Amino acid sequence: MRLAPPQLPELDTSKPVAALWLLPLPYIVITGSLLFLPLHLRRIIGIPVCFATTVYPLVYLRQPDPISAYMVGNAQIYALMIAGYLLSVDVEKRLVKLDARGIERPPPAGLWERIVFFADLLSNPRGIHWKWARRIDKQGVETEGDKTWKRFIAERLAVIAMHILIIDAFETYLHTPPYDILTLRPIAAQPVLLQAFHLAFFGGVAYSAINAFNLSASVVCVGVGVSSPRDWPPFFNLTEAWSIGRLWAVGWHSVFRQTIKFYGDNIASVFPERAHVPVKLVVAFSLTGASHAMGAYVLAGLGRGQFCFFVVQAVGIVVEYLVFGNTLAQSPATSSRKLLGYIYTAIFVGITSRPFLDEFVSSGLCTPDMIPFSISRGILYGQWRV
Repeated sequence: MRLAPPQLPELDTSKPVAALWLLPLPYIVITGSLLFLPLHLRRIIGIPVCFATTVYPLVYLRQPDPISAYMVGNAQIYALMIAGYLLSVDVEKRLVKLDARGIERPPPAGLWERIVFFADLLSNPRGIHWKWARRIDKQGVETEGDKTWKRFIAERLAVIAMHILIIDAFETYLHTPPYDILTLRPIAAQPVLLQAFHLAFFGGVAYSAINAFNLSASVVCVGVGVSSPRDWPPFFNLTEAWSIGRLWAVGWHSVFRQTIKFYGDNIASVFPERAHVPVKLVVAFSLTGASHAMGAYVLAGLGRGQFCFFVVQAVGIVVEYLVFGNTLAQSPATSSRKLLGYIYTAIFVGITSRPFLDEFVSSGLCTPDMIPFSISRGILYGQWRV
């Protein structure tokens, strides 16, 4: 059944517009608490104040436009997650930073050392050059560190250009009749091959948009000299994603990894040992789902599809473990095993992501162009600006 292309919703005009300074306020509270409050006061003052400065704008104020509402919803729920983590433990002693030789640094002492320590911690959620970084990210540090800054920038600019072309092709497809992805809804009602095409296309665009942002930041930072190539290992490692577990633990960016691991470990500790892994997975993917769903909820009262998508990934990993064992410990795998893994992982993620894509479309987020120009429409129709 074809429906009209969805539009971004009208925001509640009865609420006042949130001031711009409210957006970074929770992160300022977190930073100030870490710098100036002892641990017990971080817990009883820092966490509640951060909660208040996060929830108040989301509930009682509105954002200036729908896209901002979506982005702010996701960013602020993450502030709550890291506040509950960083302000409840002695992070100066618990999280260890490494020097250029990979040797552990002592906890920060003076005020300036603490400012540098916490600034790096908050701006570097993947833990690059920290002891708790993923093994594959540590390997990426060594690989990128062998490159000159010119080679690093040239390679990344080429990939950024490819991502822009993918996003542009997707938007041209969206805005060319018969608008299949926008009007044939839900996606489960579409022919199977069309579903597969749309899901693969959408997945490629999501990957391109996220990776292009990281690549652009790396090019700017290395270009102006504030960081070096070794500070920017690859954001994604999709060649390693030959299982559902490996997709999320190794292949995807894992920006939330250290934060959600804290909650998973603590909640799982109250359960019997045999239940630890399933509980950790459910907690991890529930928090990840909440961080993605909040934006859709603030924007259009949606989010259930995005939340359920991530929770179902935990179920898939448990079933995969029962059938194939711990795939994270099976490297190197044979070529045939990897091929099988790529296929069933793509099928599982594709099928379970249909509610995610439906919400993205129905909320109107897919309707406007992400890029203000179009190479493909310029070549095809002479429409260079959109």
